Amino acid sequence: MSDGFAQTLVLAARLREELNVMPTEVFEPVEVLESAYPVACVAIPSLCVGAIRQWLEQRVESFPTQLLLAEQEDRPLHGAVLAWRGVGLLLADEHDPWIEQRYTYVHEGAHFLLEHYFPREEALRCLGERIRPVLNGERPPTLEERSDALLRNTAVVWHTHLFPKDAQGRQFAEERADWLACGLLVPPEAILQGEQKLVSAEELADAYQIPRTIAEEYVLRLHYERQPKSHSLALERLLSYTTT
Repeated sequence: MSDGFAQTLVLAARLREELNVMPTEVFEPVEVLESAYPVACVAIPSLCVGAIRQWLEQRVESFPTQLLLAEQEDRPLHGAVLAWRGVGLLLADEHDPWIEQRYTYVHEGAHFLLEHYFPREEALRCLGERIRPVLNGERPPTLEERSDALLRNTAVVWHTHLFPKDAQGRQFAEERADWLACGLLVPPEAILQGEQKLVSAEELADAYQIPRTIAEEYVLRLHYERQPKSHSLALERLLSYTTT
């Protein structure tokens, strides 16, 4: 788990560099995400499964039935991501405070990148254009293609993720999306320098405009990972990367 945390923050640091976001910069996530990736950020009042269905039915004629969430029970949501053919729709609740919406967009964007966009791009890079019709749902994969590890690990055609307001427990995919979202919004070097904590969670939340509970979890996790028992090659790589 420690290596997964460090590797995700290494990815976040690389993405911030690719996006030309300075280490201390507080950026506008909607503008950055929509300009860098094939996503649209949409706020829906009183976001829930039923509201998503209604929004899609009013605006989109040819979405896969899976993205209409027909088998999902209606419940209130903080956010959601619907991805199809490499394009993502990132949803937040319009009634949530803006600081919550801001984090939700980056969190759902992290799910889109980690679970749909990056695996799809890797499959295209390794298997070539011949696999695009499979990834787009235009033909089924051949027996040989089905056995390929890249396709086994890719949400080949569509992908959904829901972030319920009454979520219980923590799945690894959920934690990893939080780690990537935190690393994108707040680089670790803003918190750690040697063994010292530069700012409190409250100061961090105010400075980088993230929810206070998220800031508290992030600061605690970073300091936990800095303990001697948690030193790993990936974490050392992260610390050297972010201090150069």
